[in-house]
Amino acid sequence: MQNNVAKTIQQKRRSKGYTQEQLAQLVGVSSAAVSKWETASALPDVSILCPLARALDCSLDELLEFSPVLTRQQVDTQLEQIEEQFQKGEITGAGDSCKKLVQEYPNDLYLAYRAAQLLERWFGAFSTEEQESQLALMIQLAHRGQQIEQPELHREAVSLLASLYARKKSFDRALELLDELPGCNQEGWAMRAEILRQKGELELACKLDRRTLQEQMQAVQATLQRLVELARCQQSQQMLDGLVQVQQTMNLADKQLTQVLEDTEPSN
Repeated sequence: MQNNVAKTIQQKRRSKGYTQEQLAQLVGVSSAAVSKWETASALPDVSILCPLARALDCSLDELLEFSPVLTRQQVDTQLEQIEEQFQKGEITGAGDSCKKLVQEYPNDLYLAYRAAQLLERWFGAFSTEEQESQLALMIQLAHRGQQIEQPELHREAVSLLASLYARKKSFDRALELLDELPGCNQEGWAMRAEILRQKGELELACKLDRRTLQEQMQAVQATLQRLVELARCQQSQQMLDGLVQVQQTMNLADKQLTQVLEDTEPSN
């Protein structure tokens, strides 16, 4: 921070055309004091900040380079540095760095969400003693991320939060969160099925897994059909022959899957 303030004072003084002596006279300090500010040897006294900001024609936020949130690029850069700590095996130190960063920007929802993601990826590297506090922190951060208004990021944050509650074995809360997601996709079904399995509700979990598998088969077949049409447009006979063969195999597999599912459908 001190280096940033020093650069800001120097840049703004020069842009106003002041010498160090002139700025010192305006705010009632010695030129030596201004020199110390600009070389980061000292920070201006709190009582000087408002007169200094007025003299430099800027706000206090500008003077102190204060921002309530980071840019997304800054968030990614900061978290990449913390991930490097994790990769070096500095697990506790990396966790502390992450906690310190989110405390510095408590209103940065994107930072909170991305930090929760990072901690979740490295959760298994923490000691057993540390995992309880780290899980509590991740849940807290994911709750903040849940407030993001951008639909895709909001959805991802809610999904992450559900997985964290499942990790905590708060299965009902995890399922409630999944219910908040509009049009739960295949990833959501898979998570719901796993939570139900952990709860011991095996029949419901099985039904969801069946549905997921059928949807995935349909998605593969739709993709194959698009590739077949593309091969026809490109007049690529070799590609077309290969894709048709794959289609035939998939159709047979789909029929076999349907038969297996029907034969093993739980009775009501």
